[in-house]
Amino acid sequence: MILTQILALCRLEISEIITTDVISDVNLTTLVNLACREFVKVTDALPKSDNFDLVLNLTEYPLSTYVTDFGKPRKEGLWIYNKVSAKWNQLESTTLPYLSLNYPSYLNSAAGCPLRYSIDGDTLTLHAKASSTYAGTDYLKLYYFGRSVDMSSGTHYPFSGSATVHYPHLADYEEDLILYVKYKVKPLFKKGSDAEEAKQMFYAKCTDAKVKFLSRPDLIPNVRMNGAGNMSQAQNAFKG
Repeated sequence: MILTQILALCRLEISEIITTDVISDVNLTTLVNLACREFVKVTDALPKSDNFDLVLNLTEYPLSTYVTDFGKPRKEGLWIYNKVSAKWNQLESTTLPYLSLNYPSYLNSAAGCPLRYSIDGDTLTLHAKASSTYAGTDYLKLYYFGRSVDMSSGTHYPFSGSATVHYPHLADYEEDLILYVKYKVKPLFKKGSDAEEAKQMFYAKCTDAKVKFLSRPDLIPNVRMNGAGNMSQAQNAFKG
């Protein structure tokens, strides 16, 4: 569904806001965008990766500049393309307290090949900073969970904030956004119990969705094959 369809469905399912006299389309769009953000944040629905520049002598990278839809890192972390070896290498993930304890002069370290990184809020810190030997365009690759992008036009799709990008794996969850809108709207009409019910239903849907996103049906045949083989071996073991 595009935004105009979601807004119309909200008004159909929430009788208190059936007209724009009660809540404007602008305000309702804000609530729907908040619902999209919360759904994506809770479900980790948008696993992504992005390449960005490894900048000469730069220690701190603002993610709001280099990876604009960054939410949080994935376990695959940060990789660097080493142009000397012509291979991608995974950097060690660490924290600023660890760097301070084990490399107390890390901010003054000589430039070279980065070996480790820390992510703190909007700042990605490299140790060491890149020398001219290793700096290059798109030489860093970060695996992360993306944030939902707000819709601003009636033709935009949820989660992508785009008129052309419609995520197929999220299409079945678009109607669940209305539960979040109910949760936020109902208290305005002194219907706290209805709001709490909608809230519980929304987060239950999120929990169910997260489990489904982790499902990999393409791996099941291999598991079954191994299982069948093991069962066959077990049966043979008891034959005379």
